[in-house]
Amino acid sequence: MDGHQRTDESRVLTAADAEFERRRRVFNADIDVSPAAFIECRDVSDIQRAVRRCRETGVALSVKGAGHNLSGSALLDGGVVLDLAPMKRLELEPGGRRVTVSGPVLIGELVRRLRGGDRFLPVGNTDGVSVTGLTLVGGLPNQARAFGLTCCHLESATIVDARGQVRVLNARDETGLFWALKGAGDQFGVVAELVFELVPVPPHVLFGFLFFPLARARELLTKYFRLCTRARFSDAMIYGAFMLDCVGVGDEFMGEVGVALRRDTGRSDAVIVPFAHYGGDLGAAQAEYLALRESLGEPYFEFMTVDSHWELHELLRDKQTARCGCEARTRFVGQDVDAESLAEALASSYERSPIDNFVIDCFSLGGALRRTPADATSFPHLAATSGVSFLGRWGLEEPRRAAHRRFLQACDRAIRPHVFGAYSGIPNPSVTDPREYFGANYERLAALKRAHDPSGLFRKDVPGYGLLPPRDR
Repeated sequence: MDGHQRTDESRVLTAADAEFERRRRVFNADIDVSPAAFIECRDVSDIQRAVRRCRETGVALSVKGAGHNLSGSALLDGGVVLDLAPMKRLELEPGGRRVTVSGPVLIGELVRRLRGGDRFLPVGNTDGVSVTGLTLVGGLPNQARAFGLTCCHLESATIVDARGQVRVLNARDETGLFWALKGAGDQFGVVAELVFELVPVPPHVLFGFLFFPLARARELLTKYFRLCTRARFSDAMIYGAFMLDCVGVGDEFMGEVGVALRRDTGRSDAVIVPFAHYGGDLGAAQAEYLALRESLGEPYFEFMTVDSHWELHELLRDKQTARCGCEARTRFVGQDVDAESLAEALASSYERSPIDNFVIDCFSLGGALRRTPADATSFPHLAATSGVSFLGRWGLEEPRRAAHRRFLQACDRAIRPHVFGAYSGIPNPSVTDPREYFGANYERLAALKRAHDPSGLFRKDVPGYGLLPPRDR
């Protein structure tokens, strides 16, 4: 079918169209998936027609937003991909208390719209991720300890379900779909619109970084995981720990601070502890910063300042939009963690990495997440005290990509005895059981899937992610 023809008023692109090749590209350049067609949707009625046609013909369907998910889950081999780019809309209500997003609105676009105002939405700092995609997997922004999951700020959602029906969901929904949407939402329908309640911007934020020599990695990471389990700090205090090479890789994460580190110390690899206090009370913030510093020991370099929330976001922005090869794996850490063994596994993994652009990121949880009622969202890992991510990136022509992926698998295997679960926002290629993503919520989610999408119309080409067994699809 010619790309300029329309089927039921929607533009359809197939492999015969020159634009098809560009449309099937996603952020992760290693993803090579060929859908049968892309259908552009300009409004809700276009979505309805596309969903009904796919249901009638038995063709599986996925939705492409920003295409930033590292697993390439926006695409479906041989399936139909709905492209919602023509529906893109970002609307801030008068008074600035709520924001409405439709289509693939990006985090960077939302932040630019809200910047300078007195309210914001906790969405993290990766410019190229879509707000909708983040919300549907729960949304684990870097401010989660202070403000909770992104989905916890969702007031209502308009979706088209597997029958092609429009549903407006909110906290009064009795079907369970609004609950399911907040953590496993990409398996229950096509989201046409989301409405969020924004949160007040703190008057100021104390933030900074502590830098330690890599030789202290085992000691520092052990202390770090023990701090996370002891709940020593207030919910307003966010702190992490990551290992990276501050040459090249560090510039992506550290910007001018990484440049200053190399200029003033001449060091490259480091264990870096970022911290930020969102409480607004500078006296309390400084006391907690000093307590963190005392708990970890003397850094060889440190940076600390007080600035606005918006300036902090600008400093920490992940601005990379250029495609690259990459893979990431995220796990969660519990209260009973063997901190010393986990630290050993992480430090050993970093030391033997063959990947030039490799980061191990540990992030504190608890706080607002722990206070979230277990039945408020379908995100199952609210009791985690911290999380661990491996991220490897490589060039478009990297000949060792298969070896890099095997290394990342080995890293995941090494920490597996000391962690649990997996984050559905970063599908883990080692996961084969969906319970790792959905935990204790799996049975309820699977029942909702059987009730509302028994044929598995909405699915992902991601092993271990589906809520229906393969035989039921």
